Amino acid sequence: MMTSLRLLTLLIGIVGSITLQSQSSNIYIFDYNQLGENLVLSDATILTAFNAGGRNVQPSFIDDNRVLISSDYFEEGQTDILELNMKTQVLTRLTQTAESESYPEEIPGGKFTVLLGGSKKQIHAYPLDLSDGGRTIVSNADNYRAYTWLPNRQTIFINNTNGQLSSYNLDTTEKSILLENVKGNILIDKYKNVIVAQQESGRTVLKKYDTSKLKYKTYGKIEGSSNILAYLPNHKVLTAVGSKLYLYNLVTTSVWDEVADLTEFGIDNITDLKVRNNQLIVVAE
Repeated sequence: MMTSLRLLTLLIGIVGSITLQSQSSNIYIFDYNQLGENLVLSDATILTAFNAGGRNVQPSFIDDNRVLISSDYFEEGQTDILELNMKTQVLTRLTQTAESESYPEEIPGGKFTVLLGGSKKQIHAYPLDLSDGGRTIVSNADNYRAYTWLPNRQTIFINNTNGQLSSYNLDTTEKSILLENVKGNILIDKYKNVIVAQQESGRTVLKKYDTSKLKYKTYGKIEGSSNILAYLPNHKVLTAVGSKLYLYNLVTTSVWDEVADLTEFGIDNITDLKVRNNQLIVVAE
């Protein structure tokens, strides 16, 4: 199911020769270490060799050994949520509805949330052990494009199809618009602040929203106008442009430093990044 570094280039060559109706995408994982402003990658593995010619996107860590994936492995043209145990290589199908499910995210209590497709989108919570059918968290999510939770799991941040970043409190049902012209995914830093990419005056900048002081801070322009972001525990942000990774220090507000080029692994077009402890997940088309 999982393929090590020595087979990555061969596998990508095979995938590239397949004629597909839709763009295929695969998920890779690396161990990483930071040496100053440099990023050292090792132990490259392709996680989605089981569906190398299909669509595998939106990975989300459950813990150091398990990851949630939105994949069309079981049904072409429709994505379900799968759990992959990277240690035992066991793959489990967690959802099987009439519509696609996307953006899985683990929440406390042995559960995870997803964005359900269909005529009326919803955010739904399921138990990881599949003990019941779960429950609806947000009943009207029609224009949601991406979402993430604060650690207290009572406040959800949403990036909608109009580029509005908003917060939604599950207890009070209060919804507030925080930013306009937001692109891509939503990060939560170690201080529980929100970090996003925002289109501003013809350029894409890194923006922070302080959830306690209710204030904004604008950092520099993002390398390559990318909206692919990942937060590293030492208060740095990683972005991707094509096959290259760039690192930005939020403390020193430095320039974006190129720290890796994944061309050697057969990765040319990075579309998503996820980080947990010393593990880096890369999604690429």
